[in-house]
Amino acid sequence: MLLVGVFVVAPVALLVLSQRQTSSAISENAARSYGQSVAFLARQIDPDGPSVDRKTLALINRFAQMHRCLGVRILDASHTVLASTQPAEMGLPLPTSETSPKSVPKTVETLMRHKPGKGGELFAVRAPVGVEGEAYTHYVEVRFGRSALANSTASIQMLIVALLCAGAFLLLYGSMRKHFRSVKLIAQQLDQAATSSDIQLSSLRLVQAPDSLAEGWNRLIDRATEQEEELARSAASSELLAALDRTNSGDLAEAMRLVPTGVLLLSDSMTVIYANAMSCRVMGWSVDDESTWQMGTDDELSNDAVLIAEQIRACSEGGGGIGTTDCQLEMSDGSFYSVRINLMQTVHHSRRVIALIQDVSQQVRADKAREEFVSQVTHELRTPLTNIRAYAETLSSGMFDDPQVITECYNVITKETRRLSRLIEDILSISQLEVGTMQLVMDRVDLCQLLTESVRDVRGIAESKNIDLQLSLPPKSERVSGDRDKLAVVVNNLLGNALKYTPDNGQVVLSCKSENDALTVSVRDSGIGIAPSDHGRIFEKFQRAEDPDVLLETGTGIGLTTAQEIVRQHGGEITVVSKKGEGATFSFTLALDKSSVALQGASA
Repeated sequence: MLLVGVFVVAPVALLVLSQRQTSSAISENAARSYGQSVAFLARQIDPDGPSVDRKTLALINRFAQMHRCLGVRILDASHTVLASTQPAEMGLPLPTSETSPKSVPKTVETLMRHKPGKGGELFAVRAPVGVEGEAYTHYVEVRFGRSALANSTASIQMLIVALLCAGAFLLLYGSMRKHFRSVKLIAQQLDQAATSSDIQLSSLRLVQAPDSLAEGWNRLIDRATEQEEELARSAASSELLAALDRTNSGDLAEAMRLVPTGVLLLSDSMTVIYANAMSCRVMGWSVDDESTWQMGTDDELSNDAVLIAEQIRACSEGGGGIGTTDCQLEMSDGSFYSVRINLMQTVHHSRRVIALIQDVSQQVRADKAREEFVSQVTHELRTPLTNIRAYAETLSSGMFDDPQVITECYNVITKETRRLSRLIEDILSISQLEVGTMQLVMDRVDLCQLLTESVRDVRGIAESKNIDLQLSLPPKSERVSGDRDKLAVVVNNLLGNALKYTPDNGQVVLSCKSENDALTVSVRDSGIGIAPSDHGRIFEKFQRAEDPDVLLETGTGIGLTTAQEIVRQHGGEITVVSKKGEGATFSFTLALDKSSVALQGASA
């Protein structure tokens, strides 16, 4: 239909339209073209010669034949016909039926007729005879009819037809070329598949699909790829089911019993075919009694098991195809379980459901703690930076001359800078702990001096809260073998926490005592205390005690984690003794440097 429209309907319509164009529109275009020819004719006539001359008559007759005009006249200023291609007009004035000019035209003029005149005249062209710049005494008038337009109209029609045919050919060629290109590409892909033994079906797709043929080929390849993947999944399902059938005895049975992930195999009717020890524990079934393995009514299951059963039934009864569904469920005790449900099909076309149940509570808490850590770190960084900027601007403004005010500004800037430094050290330490790159630079450390410096660093914080900060050291200065900078991080973290969680007018005591070739460092405070249930939690990364009073204070949850790991790398352990509302005591023990022990033995 497209080709019929291009080759038949369009050319015929254009030809009919061209024939029905108004004569005035065509005449105007033709008149401009013939005006130049009439002006050239006028220049060939001798203005000083006789009125009737054979040469002149021959000239105008030849012009009339060449241009298919209705007639050619030469008239004088009184509009009397001096010479004409129609001898009967010679010597007569211009007919009254025709419009005569007021005077001899000075330039080429065109007289248009909106309706054909006598003899089918459409327009007339008049041009003066004589030398330009002199008075004109004669002029030439040429009358044109439809025959004068025959050549130009036919040429236009032929040009239109030729252009339409050329356009139709180009469209047809372009369309066929796209198809030929797709056929060539498909042939190349098939040849590649024939010569390769391990080619993947997806690689046969045409990357660029220029037409419907290539798109159809790609759909065929996609369908074949889906069927191939479905067959592979069916084979994998059969292998897995066969492996599960062998789990009732031998080493594989023992491995499945000990695996920390619950494995459930169910039929399409939700009958339990296999359940390992972990899945029985989660669902509340007896491991040794298979009669209890029922995915029946919700009354037979615990509340937490009901959530898992409902999820498995929803996926199985949802009408979906073979595939995997993942979900995460929160239990009544606040724990989280990840459930992956796999719908499989055996080689006998029967459906099986395999559910993998895993306790992800620790991971969920870690993710939540990490988010809180980022928020806390942002706050911890913003607060000291804001204070430093404010006091620096105060100093730079020059508004205060009081030395006490200036000293106070410098003290605040120094304190906030140390706070930033400790935070950055904690972040770097926890980063090193995660990647396992923390290394100790061992040396003989004067622990008493280190404790004294730590107390001096936090004295300002204690005074701001009116806390009684005490330091108790042994009579003799003792040295330990360790990394001084890392030990300073431990002491600063313990002191900082004690001051943070001790209310105003409280007490914090940092003590050190020597016993059994070791030094024991303790930080005791009269603060809010720690519930025994949180003693293990506070040493976990990004974790803090679940106490509203603790949460009122900002913290990142990495200080005690870092301190514990540093002490462990020194061969010790941080211990905590505390009850809610009764303060807390954190202690760790470090071995004395062997050279110090030897010197003490010699002096004794």
